[in-house]
Formats: sequence, C-alpha cells, structure tokens
Amino acid sequence: MSKAWRVAVHQFTGLVLRRGFLLSILGAPLVLALILGLGYLTGSVLRTNHRPVGYVDQSGLLAEAVPAPVKGDPSKAVEMLPYASEDEARADLESGEIQAYYVISADYEETRRVELVYEKSPGENARREFWDFIQINLVADRPPEVARRAALGSSVWARFPDGSREFPPSPTLGLFFPLLAGFAFLYLVFSTGGQLMGVLVEEKENRTAEILVTSISPGQLMGGKVIGVVAANLTMLLGWIAIGLLVFLIGGNYLGISWLQDVSVDGPTMLKLAAVLLPEYVLIAALMAALGASLVDSQEAQQVSGAMALPAMVPLWLAMLYIENPDSPIGIILTLLPGTAPMATAVRTSFYEVPTWQIACSAVIQTVCALGALWLAGRAFRLGMLRYGQGLKLREILTKRKTLAAAGGANE
Repeated sequence: MSKAWRVAVHQFTGLVLRRGFLLSILGAPLVLALILGLGYLTGSVLRTNHRPVGYVDQSGLLAEAVPAPVKGDPSKAVEMLPYASEDEARADLESGEIQAYYVISADYEETRRVELVYEKSPGENARREFWDFIQINLVADRPPEVARRAALGSSVWARFPDGSREFPPSPTLGLFFPLLAGFAFLYLVFSTGGQLMGVLVEEKENRTAEILVTSISPGQLMGGKVIGVVAANLTMLLGWIAIGLLVFLIGGNYLGISWLQDVSVDGPTMLKLAAVLLPEYVLIAALMAALGASLVDSQEAQQVSGAMALPAMVPLWLAMLYIENPDSPIGIILTLLPGTAPMATAVRTSFYEVPTWQIACSAVIQTVCALGALWLAGRAFRLGMLRYGQGLKLREILTKRKTLAAAGGANE
C-alpha cells in the first residue's frame, strides 16, 4: 500500500504543479463569470431605464390615480406622468422627457386595450412598474391592504409533502446545483480520461513501465496512478467551488443579480449525489486506465476517450421520459446502471426526492464496479507490457494463464 501511495503522490504533484493545471482551474470559472457578467449587463443595465413614463387615460380609470407600491429601491422607481392628450405626450417623448407613453382606450373596461408608444423600446422595469400601476388602480375601491396585496401579486412556494425540500417562486442557482455537479462530473471524466490514457500510453511507448514494475506490482502501480489523477481533478473541482463562492458573493451582494442571492445548498441532496458520483468517477477513471494500458498509441487513446463519456449523456437525451414521473422504471434503471447513474441521479434529484434505497443501491453497484475496474486496469497494464507494440482485447485480459504464456511467447 505504501508503494501505491507513493505513486499516487507522485502522480498528484506532477499534475497539480503544472502550469496548465492552474489554467484549468481558472478557465472554466472565468468563462462562467464572463457569461454571468454579460447576462447582468444585458439584463440589468441595458434593459433598465429609470426615466419617467407617461400615460393618456381616455377611460377615466386613472382620474384619481393611486401610486403602485415600490418593490425595490424607492429612488429607482419610474415616475408615471399623466397627460391630457396624445399630442402633449408625444411632444415630451420627442424631447426626451419621457421614455414612452401609454394610451388607455375609452373602452378599457370591456376590451383591456392599451397602446404603447415609444421611439426606443422602454426598459423592462418601466413596463413592469406601469402594469403594477394599472393593477393597483383597478382595485383602488377595495380596502388599502387588499389592494396592495393584489398589486404585489402572488408568491407561491412548492414544497415536498414531508417538508424536506422547497422551491421558491423565483428560481435561484442553488436549485440547479445537482445539474451543475453532473456537468462538472462530465468535464472531469473527459479530463481524467485524457490524462490517464496519455500517461499510460506514453510510458508504454518509451518502455518506462517495464522499469517501474521491477519494484511495484501492476495493481499497485495502476491503483496509485488512478488515485493520483482522481485526487488532482478533485482538487480542480474544489478550486471551482472556491471561485464559485466568490462569484456568488460579488454577483449577489454587490451586483444585485437576483438568482445569485440567497443561494442555499440542499446538503442531503448533494450528499446523495456524491455517494453515486465519487465511486462512478473512480470506475470511469479505472476503465480509462485499462484502455490506456491496452492501446498501442496516443492517437488511438484520444479517439476512445471521447466514446467513454457517451453513456453519461443518455440520461439527458431521455430526461423527458422520466423527469415528470418519480417512479418511472427508466429513471430507476438509469440511476442504477454504471455509466448512466451520475447524470440520471443529478437530473432526478434536481426535480424531486429520489428514494434513499435507490441511491444506496446505485452507490453499492458503482463501488463494486469501481473495484472490479481497478483490478481490470492492473491486469491490462501487466499484459500490455508483455504485448509491447500490440493491442489487447477484453477476452485476452480476462483470460488468465494462457494469455500470459501467449503474450510472453509473442514478445520473445
């Protein structure tokens, strides 16, 4: 075990201390931050206009207008200016005094007809505040508290029957953490696979592996390499989490991005997801290592590594078949199967409570398969050295003494 640990530490430090590792940690969060920044710029700045809005009331509805309750910063509320005629409103619009004006038709109570006139599209905040203004005046004859509540609208929260989880009326990023974890898993699978295959194929090509196995067993060597690469990529994941927390802090508290505010993590849900993702990650890493040990050159390894991530995409393609039905057989099967379990679990836990027994069964299946894959990787590595310059087939890896004898004879 100490030898495997030394291999793991060597592999881990070799990856983490590379310049490209730091770029990998910073690259994905910076792209995400750029997307969020552009979204904030276009959604909160370019589509916001605090200049006054005019209205021409031909129905008499707003003869004694009541101001709408302010939902945000009072200093940023849009002022509603009444006009006696469209000519006056149009003159102020052309001079830039107002950003737009509304014309409320004389038969508004029957037709609900309202015309919006502008030279440049008004801010979305102005549109919302005008309709709040209309609503509060439609119920102005009601008691003040009733009118205010009607104007503010409803706020519906969805909760599980047992109260274990709830969904706010305006979704926040915290609700999508399981899905984000699933996509992060896919990225790590590609990254890990490429690293493992590259290292193993390179050591086979320059025959470094033959020197290593003189002092360590193939199983310990492969186990150490898999652990080292997995640990390096999990370190990358922790770096993403740290940068993500910084993005939430800045975006939610200082930029005021609503879906980055009050972000909470459902601990039990994330623990269930981790119980499936971690052993599945080791499983795929070990399978990648086995493929790297059985292939001949790096070009072939790159072609195969992409195909290994395809099973993880199946739950996304079939999501509509089980996302609305918690007890769907296809959803349960995809949650249990190696390869499809990570994304299926991520999708299902994002929308409803997955039974604990399904998570437990899936975690056990992934763990057993991961141990088997580590054994397979060690055996493939041992045979790959004996078959220098030749590829291996699965049947040859699983066959015991005859394969070793044949491989030794071929190598001679």
